[in-house]
Amino acid sequence: MNHTSNYQLPQWEESDRILRTDFNGAMNKIEEGLTGLEGQAPAVKLREFTVSQAAASVSLDLSGLDLAAYPALRLRAESGGAVNAAVGLRVNGLESDYEYRSPSSLNPITDSMITLGSYGEFSVTVELRPFGGWLAYHTDGLSYSGSRVSGVWNRGIHRQASYGQITSLQLVCLGDEGEQVAAGTKVVLYGLRE
Repeated sequence: MNHTSNYQLPQWEESDRILRTDFNGAMNKIEEGLTGLEGQAPAVKLREFTVSQAAASVSLDLSGLDLAAYPALRLRAESGGAVNAAVGLRVNGLESDYEYRSPSSLNPITDSMITLGSYGEFSVTVELRPFGGWLAYHTDGLSYSGSRVSGVWNRGIHRQASYGQITSLQLVCLGDEGEQVAAGTKVVLYGLRE
């Protein structure tokens, strides 16, 4: 039987007899190697959520997370379908004072949410991190409606929210009455170790 050069894992030939002891020994080496990597991954998946039923607002519970272990959070959101409204993110249910700057303006704009997408479908990444005692955020994504593609790139802060006190995030749909976050919308939250 041959073995790999770096970790001496078995490489069976067609004529070799596979022994349980060889197989178990290889699995133990793999286990030891993976265990040694724990705590070294730059991003750790903390929560994954898929909207099962369309709703105007969907809450993601973050209680129980030790945010002190992560200097930043990264949220990936993919719409489950098109909506005829703006979809955004709120922190701890706060409905105002999201102050951001878009690439096209140096003047701050205040909004009622962190915009994820405007009309149609969207794919976006939002990074949340502490900044001067406040919560800072950065969005980077695209919205698609018909043949029109638009970008979402904003940086901002929320002065009433602090990073260490995030307990929930809400996906919200703001537009005409009856517009909802589409079923199938997927959100994955990662803790960044940097």
